[in-house]
Amino acid sequence: MPSPLRRLLRKGWETVDSLLDIQYSALERLDRVNAIRVDAGEPQTRVLFVCKGNSCRSPMAEALLRKLLAEHDLQEIIGVDSAGTSDQNVGKRPHWRARQCMRKRGISIRERRGRQFTLKDFEYFDRIIAMDRENLSDLLSKSRNESDRSKLQLLLHYLPDVRSEDVPDPSGKSGRYFEEVCHLIEEVCHYLFEDISRIPQDRTSMNARTHA
Repeated sequence: MPSPLRRLLRKGWETVDSLLDIQYSALERLDRVNAIRVDAGEPQTRVLFVCKGNSCRSPMAEALLRKLLAEHDLQEIIGVDSAGTSDQNVGKRPHWRARQCMRKRGISIRERRGRQFTLKDFEYFDRIIAMDRENLSDLLSKSRNESDRSKLQLLLHYLPDVRSEDVPDPSGKSGRYFEEVCHLIEEVCHYLFEDISRIPQDRTSMNARTHA
């Protein structure tokens, strides 16, 4: 059980973090950074990133993959979203340090709001990508059948040289730590993009052969 001093220090940190969030929100209102866009139409492939709170890792992964898709004009073919296994951040913006990391990359996620993973996500998404083994375990416990389980993956398994299975949770850590985690997610998203961007092309080729 946490000691009274530890609880007091945590409460103090949370208060400071909330004040920094308010300060950063004011700065964001002056920004002209591009907002992350919502998918239009019916994507051929749908990807869902999942972490615990949908506040740090999964929103960053969502935004970074969306950016890659937009750069290659695939944003309407491949749909992307994110969610959390818990309900602790439902309706809240991503953590201000996560928003800061995205802002440095020319992306605004300040209008995004957290949501919790639901069973319907198993039906809607083709790939459900967990940030760490704890998230994966939570998702496995919610799965209903082999079809659900076949969609579950770990993000770091997309690295050609898997160094670890877990994307570290930066919650409560420094800006530098957030940046390191964001850089890791950004690296993996490039490999994920290479893998997933082949699917629409393969389907297009198949359709062309079918109608030939």
